[in-house]
Amino acid sequence: MTTYAFIILFLSLFNILYTTASPTLQRRGAGPLYRPDGIPVVDDVQQHHLDCAYVASVITLLRAPDYIKSLIHYQGNFNSVSEVIVTSYDIHTLKPVDQVVTLDEIYLRNDTKGNIWWPGALYRAPGNAKLVVDPMGEFGMPTMTPGDAMQLLTGRRAKGDGPEDIADFWDIIKGVQESPMVLQTKGEGCTILLGRHAYAIANATEVDGVRTVGLINTDGKDSLLSVDEAFSDFYLLWSSAALSVVCHCDREVSAAALWCLSLIAGQAIASPFNVPQRPFHEESLKHLNDEVITESDQAILDLLGQYAPVFKLSSLEAFYPSSVDYMFPHYNYTEGSPGEITPLNQSYLTRTQLDKLPSAGSGSFLSISERHNPQPLLDEDAEYLFGPAGQEDAMKFGSDGRGRVEEEVYGFAVDQGKGVVDLWYWTFYPFNFGKPVGLFGILGNHVADWEHLRMRTINGTAVSADYTTHTGGRFNAGTFRWEDIEKIDDRPVAYVAAGSHGVGKLFQLVDLTDDEGPIWDTKNHVVPTMYWYSPESRRRVWHRGDQSWLNFRGWWGNRGETDCWWHRVVGFCQVVDAPGGPNRGFGFPPDCTIAPLTDEFSTYKFRFSSSAIDWAKTHNVALVKVEQTCTRPKRNPDDDDDGDEPDEPVNVYRDEVEGELEVWNVKGLTEFKGTETHTVTIDPCKGRQSAVRAYKLSLCLLNGKCLTSSQDRRVCTFEQGKKGYKFGSAVMLDDTDDWRWNY
Repeated sequence: MTTYAFIILFLSLFNILYTTASPTLQRRGAGPLYRPDGIPVVDDVQQHHLDCAYVASVITLLRAPDYIKSLIHYQGNFNSVSEVIVTSYDIHTLKPVDQVVTLDEIYLRNDTKGNIWWPGALYRAPGNAKLVVDPMGEFGMPTMTPGDAMQLLTGRRAKGDGPEDIADFWDIIKGVQESPMVLQTKGEGCTILLGRHAYAIANATEVDGVRTVGLINTDGKDSLLSVDEAFSDFYLLWSSAALSVVCHCDREVSAAALWCLSLIAGQAIASPFNVPQRPFHEESLKHLNDEVITESDQAILDLLGQYAPVFKLSSLEAFYPSSVDYMFPHYNYTEGSPGEITPLNQSYLTRTQLDKLPSAGSGSFLSISERHNPQPLLDEDAEYLFGPAGQEDAMKFGSDGRGRVEEEVYGFAVDQGKGVVDLWYWTFYPFNFGKPVGLFGILGNHVADWEHLRMRTINGTAVSADYTTHTGGRFNAGTFRWEDIEKIDDRPVAYVAAGSHGVGKLFQLVDLTDDEGPIWDTKNHVVPTMYWYSPESRRRVWHRGDQSWLNFRGWWGNRGETDCWWHRVVGFCQVVDAPGGPNRGFGFPPDCTIAPLTDEFSTYKFRFSSSAIDWAKTHNVALVKVEQTCTRPKRNPDDDDDGDEPDEPVNVYRDEVEGELEVWNVKGLTEFKGTETHTVTIDPCKGRQSAVRAYKLSLCLLNGKCLTSSQDRRVCTFEQGKKGYKFGSAVMLDDTDDWRWNY
């Protein structure tokens, strides 16, 4: 057969296959873009691909149907349209891109439920314009975060928030009144909603103190949840900034366009949304790397470098720290639920792409394939887990003969308001070596290890530091006053436990430490970032550029083992689950609130957060009860009576560090004063060897019935003019941390 004849035969066969196997691609001429009333609605849309984030974003934007219509441009009657021009936005640059889409390109997998084809046009345009690529090669939308989907549809930066408590969750989600929002669920442990899924948020309402959240699933079905139910299943809340409408002069200006123009002009007109609207608000604090940092933010970030800590590693250390980049090439699969293995696309394993994993990695364990259970020796092919300084002849040495480690440390600045800034320094290790436990072997091994040191500054001056060790009791805290901390160049020194890497103030710890190993001075090695936009909003920064990896929400190593015979008894084997990463849960007070002792009565000054004040006003709170927690060593029946015994009931508590303690509470009341500082004077703790150890608050009605109580906030006491802590029966406490809890 000649080459020419072969080509003719091939083209003929291709034509037969094409026309018989792909009836959905046959030309259909023109069709209805919208329903007869010309309004796009939720019932037009149906998820058909791995694109729940995209569909949920479209649905939440349908609260302003004219905005959706402003993205699709055509000529003639919308009841019979064959070709449209769709405006999409580059996810990274946010620049608009116009793309022609024809009806012949639309088929049912393009999220179109029936013959109304605007969803398909909106869906197909980004692919045609190469703004997105379906990795499955099916002309579908790739898996993406709701934030990327919103940016694709609006051209405005989207933010992902992960509030730590239900009060902050409510403060954010009620913002659906102002901007489109999507709720992304967590990867595991959902009780009501689907896991690893996205829902459009329709509304957030409060009636007679009952708070509810309305959600719309990607199949169009809606549901009404209590705020507690929504909070229990959520992973991130995504919101978009103000929408803009592209004005095409050959079509009528939409209501959404007039609305947005009025916002620009500073005027107010009726919103096209179905709920009352206020102008969208874009946060003043900009993202690091790709946007401008304000002078005040930079001053805060500079504190991270000013107080960069010095870590002293043990002479017995074998598993050294590294950067996150060091570990990226060694991960080769993820594990979701036990046994749910997914090979990793290596292109995701960079600082800029890690958060592009499905659901930003939520519910997933980054995993290595090498054996990682040294008992006590590590397999040769896994020796990279020793870290860069642990490789043969890699350790550098100083003139004093001690090793030197020069890895980066990840710094987070948390502006708490009122001049208070917390500095968090997170360190990364490729491996955590456990502890020997007799015949059980070495327990607690895990791939990847994150440890941290926290400092508190007030008006730029350090006042305390929190050290993290792997032991402690109910009343034992890791907070130390600045004057009690070892320092080099006015920077804190911390001793790192061998293998487990717990960070301590001294080397006399249960964890094994000494002052003879390598020195890790982090000066000029701190990678700084802000944790949230402002202390008022408490909305966590969604990082971009080289810091995008901080958005990753999974675990940094393999799942633990469960097949040992003692797992049912103690809950773990020799290899345990890897930890989650940093950038989560920074908004709470230090481990201990520091206060000076007084001679007579205790005085407590404290303030409530805005969410606590709102809750209190809604529930007619009139009083605040303060409970001072007192302790003393457990007395024996034959101990002498000191004549000044506690008036309150005494309970016995066994502390893992201090042994058996007697515990009781001394109470006081004050009027609820909203935003003002509350002050309460309380009787001292009575009895020989008694000491103030904590305090807590309750919000109460005028009749004395208390509606909700906080947990204990530990108190560390000292004597004025002297170093160290000292127990005493009365304190003068002025709390700089606003009170908030799950009411």
